[in-house]
Amino acid sequence: MSESSAATVPIQHHPTLYFPDGDVALLAKQRLSDLNGLPVDIMQIFRVHSFILKHHSPVFADMFGLPAPENLDADETHEGVPLVKLQDDGKDLASLLNALYNPSCELNHSCVREIPYKRLDPNTPLLVGGILRLAHKYQIEPLRIRILEHFAADWPQNVDEWDRMEAGIAAVRRQHLGPSAIQGKLDGLYLDDRFPEPALAIKFAEEFQLSGPAVRLGLFAPGGRQYGGTS
Repeated sequence: MSESSAATVPIQHHPTLYFPDGDVALLAKQRLSDLNGLPVDIMQIFRVHSFILKHHSPVFADMFGLPAPENLDADETHEGVPLVKLQDDGKDLASLLNALYNPSCELNHSCVREIPYKRLDPNTPLLVGGILRLAHKYQIEPLRIRILEHFAADWPQNVDEWDRMEAGIAAVRRQHLGPSAIQGKLDGLYLDDRFPEPALAIKFAEEFQLSGPAVRLGLFAPGGRQYGGTS
């Protein structure tokens, strides 16, 4: 990679997704914050193995299906391997590559990672949105399905499940109002930190064209009851 491009935006090797024996380098921009909290862009390089990418993704299989030309320009290589410049966000790309390099579950005859997102997190749509977009872009269907299943599992699928969820919320609310709570917190969490947030979830469901009653049940339950309370 040329020194002139390196002088424009700082370039860093990814700390864990840079393998010395990798046969291809992926370049993506990532926005970080400096010591003053101001945004700063870096270019992150992932040196990886094309066979891993091709195994999971037909898009990558097409991209790396042909041998690289022998005489690549300086800005088309990095440390002797082809350099592919992607428009993807570096943080999202790191999440995607981690899922491909650390398989632990079998789904639709292809191994993908057990995704590292906790249940009932109100920020789940924000946390998984980026990797889900890349799973769709690169046609990694098992990972896409696993993420959507994780998202859907946080929401009731019928009225009985809704009732159980609402009863659980009521019980936790009583704990947050009890003597063990400190300024509304239990174990460092507010009540709203313990359950999925319906409006954000509906926006997520609409973006990814999800169907089914789960999310909308969470916002307005039958009988006019609203999420987290009664009418």
